[in-house]
Amino acid sequence: VRDWGEAFVALNVAVKPVLDSVVNQQLSELAARNGDEYLSLLMAEFQLDAQRSQDWTAALLRYAVKHDPAMADVVGGWLEAWQPRADAAVVGLAALFGAATHPIEPAQVVDAASAARQGVIHAAGL
Repeated sequence: VRDWGEAFVALNVAVKPVLDSVVNQQLSELAARNGDEYLSLLMAEFQLDAQRSQDWTAALLRYAVKHDPAMADVVGGWLEAWQPRADAAVVGLAALFGAATHPIEPAQVVDAASAARQGVIHAAGL
């Protein structure tokens, strides 16, 4: 990607929220279920940073769309291109959660990741 705007949307809206959900939130839950309190707390702490990233991402997108409403369609096009790639990564990672001694259903991991991205999209007013 050579376009800063597309790279920003691809990373901060399509990819990062779903992977943050998997790695930080769902892995924290999986670790807690399987007796690894340290990893659970560490991942939960990382999620605080992820939330700050999501907050400023949404604020920047709200600002951009406010000043140029056509940006909403541009961002939508970029999301159409990048969401399937991020979703495929989540599906691949989610399968690992089902293999733990005290598992999390892969579908639950996928749903949580999708909800995380939708939260950013909604907060951005898109």
